[in-house]
Amino acid sequence: MQEAFNMKRIVGLILALCLVFSLVAGAFADDPGWEITRQPMYKTAKGKVTITCKVKGKGIKYQWIFVNPSNSKETYKGKELAEVFPGIKVSGENKNQMVITKAPEELHGWYTYCHLYSDDYEMDTDIMAIGLFGFEPPEQPSKESFEIEEFTVTADGKYLFKTDPMGNIDDSEAGTSSLKFTGTGNLAIKSDTPFTGWTINGVPCELDKELNCVKIYNLSSDTSIKLMLTAEPDKAEEAEESKAAEAEEAEQAEEETSEEEASEEE
Repeated sequence: MQEAFNMKRIVGLILALCLVFSLVAGAFADDPGWEITRQPMYKTAKGKVTITCKVKGKGIKYQWIFVNPSNSKETYKGKELAEVFPGIKVSGENKNQMVITKAPEELHGWYTYCHLYSDDYEMDTDIMAIGLFGFEPPEQPSKESFEIEEFTVTADGKYLFKTDPMGNIDDSEAGTSSLKFTGTGNLAIKSDTPFTGWTINGVPCELDKELNCVKIYNLSSDTSIKLMLTAEPDKAEEAEESKAAEAEEAEQAEEETSEEEASEEE
């Protein structure tokens, strides 16, 4: 029981870090002065949960997001939760009050928070553990605050791309070999030359297969990444040129053979 309790605390801490240090994509306008006057709270009835937050401000849009407490990278927007719990009903996912009906017992202890945004600004509420009717209130995730710092990631001349929490690549800064992040960063590295591993700040990671792209999540300090290339770029180019030359020679030989056969038939 103590181990399970400690694991929940660790997961809660990781989730709090992920939320507080969420990747800032692009430049935002000045703070519009939004004020969260009530962090998410829930009320339960049999098979039903009502979750509410209150925010003062203009032009606010809402998006409730669910988080698997066992895997902080597994998130679902509103009705997407039905992918995990078929039959569950979510209404009000784009309002300050969300209602969940036909909630299964397995939803107890899952996390949720509301993403608040406009065309040029965004912020999040606190994350909250969902409780269900007939269960003891779940342990809430840690709400410790952390200092947010900027840091840079470089990758030995290979192309870096920012990714969102779901792993989708943002090509807006394509073609760079360094990226700047706030708090933590998710990124992808692409290389024309296959690689079998990488070294992050001197710590190697070797694979048993070749890759041309790798995604790395939750980096949180100045980082230098060096790929373990299958072959040096110039050697790889030579190999490609050699293959092309061989193919051309084979094609010429085939044409000559065809001409000789045609001549013999005549």
